[in-house]
Amino acid sequence: MNSVTFSEVERLIEQLRKRRDPMAARRFACDCVRRIWTRVESQPYVSPHVMDQCRKALELTERSIIGLVVEDELREIDFEVVTDNGDDAFIAASHVGWNLFARINGLDEIDEYDGARQTAFLVARLAGADEINRQVVRLQILNSECDSLHTGIAGT
Repeated sequence: MNSVTFSEVERLIEQLRKRRDPMAARRFACDCVRRIWTRVESQPYVSPHVMDQCRKALELTERSIIGLVVEDELREIDFEVVTDNGDDAFIAASHVGWNLFARINGLDEIDEYDGARQTAFLVARLAGADEINRQVVRLQILNSECDSLHTGIAGT
């Protein structure tokens, strides 16, 4: 694949928006964070407790995509501590599940697609052009899966 710019990532996220599948956008953001997870874990000034909270928050966010999260689990995460630490890699990881935690923490939700775009931008900035190419391929797959799902529903 030829090198592409981040504008292609933005275009493909907008295609997800048109398909009205915010969980696909959340899934994409989680995939981006997993791609740089070793960098997230290498934070020199983040305590082991906060790192564990970030890891659990990401795992809950991933599970939320298929609906397997209960509010008590969300309340176990000290979201304020998690979102106030680390470098860009940690920020991407700690904010990927923002909407999942926003309501119970008295915070405003953000647009899932904008959140995915912001996460993808941070990750691409950290990981470089190859990451942008990988994001484009992943978004093409997600858009195709959304098309298949909607076609299957329409044909039912």
